[in-house]
Amino acid sequence: MLTVRVVALVLGAACVLGLAMLGTSAERLRLGVSFVAALPADDPARVAADEAASGFAPGIVAPTEVLLQAQRVGADTQKLARLGRDLARQPGVAGVVSPGALPDEVTHKLLVTPDGDAARFLVIFDHDPLGAIAIQDVNQLSAALPDLVQRSGLAGARAGLAGDTAIASELVTATDADLRRIAIAVLTVNLILLMVFLRAVVAPVLLLGCSILALAASLGCLTLVLQDRLGHDGVAFYVPFAASVLLLSLGSDYNIYGVGHVWTRADHVPLRTAIAERVPETSGAITAAGLTLAASFAMLALVPLRQFRELAFVMALGVLIDALIVRSVLVPTLLTLLGRYSAWPRRLGGAPDGDAPEAPSSGRTVHAASVEEGALPTSARE
Repeated sequence: MLTVRVVALVLGAACVLGLAMLGTSAERLRLGVSFVAALPADDPARVAADEAASGFAPGIVAPTEVLLQAQRVGADTQKLARLGRDLARQPGVAGVVSPGALPDEVTHKLLVTPDGDAARFLVIFDHDPLGAIAIQDVNQLSAALPDLVQRSGLAGARAGLAGDTAIASELVTATDADLRRIAIAVLTVNLILLMVFLRAVVAPVLLLGCSILALAASLGCLTLVLQDRLGHDGVAFYVPFAASVLLLSLGSDYNIYGVGHVWTRADHVPLRTAIAERVPETSGAITAAGLTLAASFAMLALVPLRQFRELAFVMALGVLIDALIVRSVLVPTLLTLLGRYSAWPRRLGGAPDGDAPEAPSSGRTVHAASVEEGALPTSARE
């Protein structure tokens, strides 16, 4: 049925639309570190953090430090108090420990240096300090900090952020930048390998596009299930990185195996016939391999850490989408719709679709009705 153009058009469009709709949710995926939140619920460190969060605020276990440096900045308590109030009104901030609002005997050496040339504020966020939401909040605070310092009357002071949340923000930012560069490198290498092994240009581009759609749909499902359904504030920063590299590489393997078998057969028969003959064989093998591989990745969920379960979910789901939808339905429909142009610039040796395959001619015509089989030599009969 996939070789019927109308059916191929409907199923192909449905697959592309469905995967693209799921993929749009991947844009909302938030990245965090969340070492403590990833621990089992009965782990002592997790229990202590939960108790501290319920009694105070989640960010109390790792406050973010706002450091000011200027000559005698610690002596101007009114301006420091004004800055502390402005910091407390920032998004995601549950409270601020300000040197301008505490007695000198408390702030001395703890919030203000002995010479008064530096002062610090402790900013407590209302979310897990290593989670994705707190990282977004500290990024907003970092962007707003210069203006806040200027409005408080401390325009000459240098300001900076420190603490676990700021470090996590830098880690996520660096990983995101590296992920973009590595993604370009992975896509380029996979495209070149597909062109070399399939000896074509059009099909490798489309096949790689199918792999990207499957990956985006997997990450979109990760967002819908973990963030929207289960209420997680984000996923571990390296999960999308690992899933992208692995799923794109596995998709290229399936592409070479499936399309290569179709085109090998299409050198002898019309492409529609080759698809009808070889796709059931290759998709059966790919489905069996996909189910086995998905089950293997799902075993990562046995590790009682949330990062492993996130990776298990996206990898198992991504392999199933690739094997059951992309390779078994979407790719055959694209080959059907494009026909022999999918192999450009390669020329398939089989007959064009709709024509019967031509038998090789020996230069002489033999009429079987007028010649008895026994009258011909064995080589001629063959």
